[in-house]
Amino acid sequence: LSQQYNLEVKLDKNPKYGLFPKPHFLVEDAKIKFDSNIISNSKNIRFFISNKNNFIFNKIDLNDLVFKETDFKINKENFSFFLKLLNNKTTNQDIKFIKNKLFYLDQNENMIFFSDLKKLNYLYNENFINEVVSKLEIFNLPVNLKTKHDIINQNINTNIDLNSLKLKIENQINYNNDYLDGELDLSY
Repeated sequence: LSQQYNLEVKLDKNPKYGLFPKPHFLVEDAKIKFDSNIISNSKNIRFFISNKNNFIFNKIDLNDLVFKETDFKINKENFSFFLKLLNNKTTNQDIKFIKNKLFYLDQNENMIFFSDLKKLNYLYNENFINEVVSKLEIFNLPVNLKTKHDIINQNINTNIDLNSLKLKIENQINYNNDYLDGELDLSY
């Protein structure tokens, strides 16, 4: 996980092997670490593996990584964890977070707000175009978030849809110069 996803995960229990729906390892009660601090607890993680060499432990290739029911405890110091995943250049395999909760904390560990993250998917495409697709609720407002990061061309496109408010926010940022260049479009 550390080599392929640039992600530090603490596993307290031994993995279990499953064949259906496709070959995978299942680990319960895992924790994600960022900057040597634990930022989340996950009920279980599934490591989907390729059909080739799945019985030879040293030659197993991970295909996708799925975290289920993860509670993130995030503050301003470790919020960059999500950006680090978006900037990942080490993998072409997807990371998915399903049925999660995000607790945003202040410097005294008091909760500022809570968000229900129904889905948070990091999709890694060819040519270093990484994508985040998310469905979440902030203050009981459903929000759809899509972000594409083209690492080679150094630009980021973000779309935020607040359907209940009939509000769309589109942001394009180009950072290939010495300064940021971008455009923000609000549609109501």
